[in-house]
Amino acid sequence: MQQRVVGKAADRGTILARLTFFLGFSLPFPGLLIPNATSSPRYTDLAVALCIPFAWALYNRTIRNSSTVPFMLAWQAAIVVPAVVHYLTFGSFVIADYVYYMRWALAIALAAPLAQIMPGNPRLQRMFLLGIIAGAALHVLTIWFASIGGKPLLLQIGFASPRVKDTTYFGETRITSLSEHANNAMILIAMSVPAAVSYRLVAPRDKGLWIVGVSLVLLVIGFYFTLTRSATLGAFIAIAIGVLQVFKRSEKSAVWFRVIFAVLAGIMVLLAIQLSQFEIGQDRLAERIASKGLDKNLSGRLHTVEATIDLLLHHPLGTGWSQFLKRITLADGLTASHNGYLFTARIMGLPLLLLIVIGHARLVWRIASTRRIDALPPMICFLLVVMFAEDVTQGMSMVFLVTFMAFCGYKFAPWASTLYRSALVPPAAPTRGSMSPGRTTGVPLNR
Repeated sequence: MQQRVVGKAADRGTILARLTFFLGFSLPFPGLLIPNATSSPRYTDLAVALCIPFAWALYNRTIRNSSTVPFMLAWQAAIVVPAVVHYLTFGSFVIADYVYYMRWALAIALAAPLAQIMPGNPRLQRMFLLGIIAGAALHVLTIWFASIGGKPLLLQIGFASPRVKDTTYFGETRITSLSEHANNAMILIAMSVPAAVSYRLVAPRDKGLWIVGVSLVLLVIGFYFTLTRSATLGAFIAIAIGVLQVFKRSEKSAVWFRVIFAVLAGIMVLLAIQLSQFEIGQDRLAERIASKGLDKNLSGRLHTVEATIDLLLHHPLGTGWSQFLKRITLADGLTASHNGYLFTARIMGLPLLLLIVIGHARLVWRIASTRRIDALPPMICFLLVVMFAEDVTQGMSMVFLVTFMAFCGYKFAPWASTLYRSALVPPAAPTRGSMSPGRTTGVPLNR
């Protein structure tokens, strides 16, 4: 009987590991389930929905924290109450309203158990991170294919959105495929860099450096097509934070990592120089960092941030998704808040914003105040940068990632690095349950 129970747990763990890879893959590659449909559900919506029952099943067998369900219901209340207020205030919903609220509800339902399962399960961590890198690579490939005239084929197979249009900024063409805006596309692509750095931290010894190099190549190519500065900056900050994690190790190992990091950085610079010889157009890239463009961009962003804060003073529970779709002007003819936290509050209200901000702040504080090696800092730092720069919480990809990082902050447990475990991390305490010989599924009992 006991062997049968262990076998069922192993099966659930294996299925969840594969679904976790699909979940990670779908975050940077939100393909359309219904090709060429304007409002098609995305791969990410399907991945989150599929992972929920298996994540809760594994959670119930390994952790069973009595506070998780009430806390998750409190988050769900922060979705339902504003939704009811929006309905009573602004009238009937359109289908897009129901879809947006459901995305938050599903993201919360998965983030609650997964944030507690994943810290104690290196296998899930690696599958999730590898999925992100693979999805980003395919996303870059679709953008390149669209740039050479392959968009009609991409539309037929669901690898491009019919709402995507190439945009211009000061005469610069910005090309995308799945994301309606170039900034959002680059955020999804650049997500591969913190994922690769985190994978390096949780991978077995001497594994994962080449994956970091691949992610840097994806970053350069993604910037060439999208010309997005915020996500690129966030990726480099994630690398720097990853290097700081290495400094928690012995000085000798830190020197080696600095040498390897310098080599990878040099490869990226050489790649950028090489690409510049193939009609990239230096003028096009120079305009993106010219003072004229930066001044106008920053001025507009400050005005829209101020306007969003003023809107929240009048609507503390937000205005709902359908009001956003009406493209109501905030300031200077702009409709974007240019801040993911303010955008979330603008749509869903201040209660949800408060839960998210507290979760992210707790995660950052606990990571900064511990000397334990951890693989979460690169991803949370990247997320903070893009959240303060763009309205990212629109699709399921970023809605889930924002929610997941917040739940990781509330139930903090470092993604203990297998690479540096012998440095400062004490031996793991006994765990409850196992999926198979030599593989644990629980978290330390003395948590």
